[in-house]
Formats: sequence, structure tokens, C-alpha cells
Amino acid sequence: MDNSQGKPLWLITRAALWLMTGLVAIATAVLLWIIVRLSLGDGFGPDMDAITAPVLLPRLYLLGAMGLAALLMVCLILRKLLAMLTNLTAGQAFHDANAARLRAVGWLMIGVQALGTAIGFVGDGLGPLVGQSNLGFGFSLYGVVVVLLVFVLADVFDRGAAMHDDLEGTV
Repeated sequence: MDNSQGKPLWLITRAALWLMTGLVAIATAVLLWIIVRLSLGDGFGPDMDAITAPVLLPRLYLLGAMGLAALLMVCLILRKLLAMLTNLTAGQAFHDANAARLRAVGWLMIGVQALGTAIGFVGDGLGPLVGQSNLGFGFSLYGVVVVLLVFVLADVFDRGAAMHDDLEGTV
């Protein structure tokens, strides 16, 4: 049974999740394109001297690899959220699979948080070479609170699924 009728918020959420997934795919393609350009040696402009390029290139590869890993994790998070929304619109909110998905989202968010911090450290080291002092990545207390909230919600979904199973057993 599809409960999405009359629930515009679910339809908007589904559209937003698909849009975010598309944006992550575009960002991944752009990052891969940049890495390939740098690998071919035509990514540095004429202003880049022969001393700076050998120092910069390995760090840029490292940033690219971490960025790709973070984008992959974000894509997996979005896929899990879409699967949860599909269960929700089918009337199966408190389901064991949703609790497992939430727990996986929590672990993926920890990975994204760790990669964001690492990207911040590596990127800050590039600051003097590229003329920018801060890439905007790093540790976020807000992110830690959201991760804890996701794990608490996973437990709530576990208990809700158990209560749902108990209720079905008594009827």
C-alpha cells in the first residue's frame, strides 16, 4: 500500500534525495576529470613553477582520493535514505531493515566526518601553495551530534520494529 498520496512532504523529500544524488554524481565526475587532467600534466597553468608542481601534485591526488571516498559515502547515505523512504511510503516505518539502514548511515556519517577532518588537514597544508588558507573542511561538533542522533533513532526503530512484531503476534 502506497501511503505517499496526500503526503507532499514525502514527495518533496524523495525529489530532494534524487536531486542530491545527482549533484553528488556530478561532483564525482568533475573531481575525476580534475584528477585525470592533473595526471596528464596539463592541469597546471603557466604560472606554476617546476618546484611547486612536484610538491602539489601528490597532495592533490590525496585530496582527490579522499574527496572521492567522501562522495561515495554520501551517495551510499542517500541510497539508504531513499530505501527508507520507500519503506515508509509502503507503510513499513518500524521495520528491522530501516533500523539497520539508519545504523549504516550513522557509520557512514562517521566516515564522512573523519574524511572531512583529514581533508581539512591536507588542504590547509596546501594553502600557501595555492593561495587559499582554508578549504572549509574540518571537525564539526554539529556533525558529531547528528551522528549520535542517527544512532539513537536506529535504536528507536529497532524497538519500534520489535513492538510491531509483538503486536502482530497478539492479533
